[in-house]
Amino acid sequence: MKETLGLMVCIMAIASIAVGAGESKYDTTTNSAAIDFGPNAWGPVVVKSLFASSDSATATVKFYVKSGDRVTPTVAPALAATVIECVNTDYALTNGDEVIYFHPAADAVDYRAISGATASNVTLSSGISVAGTLANQIYELTQGGEISLGTTAMSEQGDYLFVSATDSPVRIVVDSSTNGSVQATATR
Repeated sequence: MKETLGLMVCIMAIASIAVGAGESKYDTTTNSAAIDFGPNAWGPVVVKSLFASSDSATATVKFYVKSGDRVTPTVAPALAATVIECVNTDYALTNGDEVIYFHPAADAVDYRAISGATASNVTLSSGISVAGTLANQIYELTQGGEISLGTTAMSEQGDYLFVSATDSPVRIVVDSSTNGSVQATATR
């Protein structure tokens, strides 16, 4: 019994370390740097650390989350497909919408814009990075938060810097027309 209890405590400690570690992503560019985290169907995406920098006095850090609108493919799309067959009869997704195309089996995230929409399909601005399945989801994005950045680099850590709703991807953008970088760690 004592060995079993000790083993259980060890397993729980390892699991809590693994869960707390999170997933880190980074981007740097001469325009708006951006990173994407896929959704968590059973809870929120929690941003625990954030580093952002820019050489623009007007730069901001913007957080994007699902708007509430989401569609699922009705036909599994091929690798690099741009036209995604889906039920869009109420035109939840329309031209110009920014979306996250999430591939749960591959844990892959594609940021795209809608360049065409009908009641039975949407056209993405560029092809998907992984062959699709009927379990894929297309999430419409809306801005969920903003922080002024300017030219002073930001480095923050905490348990809950930004928290999405359940089943929402998170996109973090350093909105700058000049050099910018962003790095974040999130748990899902």
